[in-house]
Amino acid sequence: MPAVPVKLSPKTPANFRDLIDEIQRAQLSEVHVMLLLGSHTLRTHGTACPFAIAQTLLSLVRGLSTVTYRKTEGNLQQSFRAILNDHYPWGAEPAGAIAPGPAINALYSLYRNPLSHLVTIAPIEDAGELRGALRRQTIGVRRQQAHGAVDWTEEALVDLEKALTRPSVLRPTMAQEARWRNLVWLTVEGFYWGMRRLIESLTFSPARMEAARRFFSEPEKLPRLI
Repeated sequence: MPAVPVKLSPKTPANFRDLIDEIQRAQLSEVHVMLLLGSHTLRTHGTACPFAIAQTLLSLVRGLSTVTYRKTEGNLQQSFRAILNDHYPWGAEPAGAIAPGPAINALYSLYRNPLSHLVTIAPIEDAGELRGALRRQTIGVRRQQAHGAVDWTEEALVDLEKALTRPSVLRPTMAQEARWRNLVWLTVEGFYWGMRRLIESLTFSPARMEAARRFFSEPEKLPRLI
């Protein structure tokens, strides 16, 4: 089944609502399917797609920041950082999470375009967790299993998507772990939940929706996800 629709403000402009409908179909639902890949997939194919999930979600950050932040508010790097700072639910992060400033810096500087930073990919499985390591000395991207160290089921994933408060089972979006030589890990399940909340938060911001209206007033800029 597709991902549960995000809950938009009733005042969301029609063009922006249409864009989110396309994102729902073309990106969030594909992430939903990839999150259902579990330990069997990891054992059989050597990965459970953490890298692909992370890159899909980071592409949303870039695209949505372009639509909802005007050029007069800063360049592409500034809008990428601003949308995460202003609308990602950092306040809901559990103990052990990296502070928003360093986390946003890592997402932009390292995770956003890892190939340009000479990042390599290697699969890791450890202690009941699904890990796909994206390594450049100090960074990584990983999967986590659901409550009870089991793979995500459709029911459990739907519950995560419907949750308006951060499920306690989720690890921090980004955390540093000494046992892994102080690697900074991005956990994609938490990032997925947070990105869904970010989209919803945007639609309740008059400033962001006004920027979107201005963006869509230039028809040649209208993004299409086919």
